[in-house]
Amino acid sequence: MTLMAKFVTFAMCREFAVWEVLREDEFSPLKNADGAPKDTPKTSRHDLLNLHHRWARKAGAKFVHEDGFIISDIPR
Repeated sequence: MTLMAKFVTFAMCREFAVWEVLREDEFSPLKNADGAPKDTPKTSRHDLLNLHHRWARKAGAKFVHEDGFIISDIPR
């Protein structure tokens, strides 16, 4: 489907809405096999884990390493 065809489709809709969202919260491309530098299953899993980590921290959770230090970000 071409870009023009997509916009023609929108014009035919009875109702249409667009939301502006944070890319890191809503999108993590998966188009390459593991081993590629980006957009792999591994990077998508990391992005999803990081999203859930941020949600939990926002709700008041604390992630603590076994040595007692607080984990602020999910390491890659």
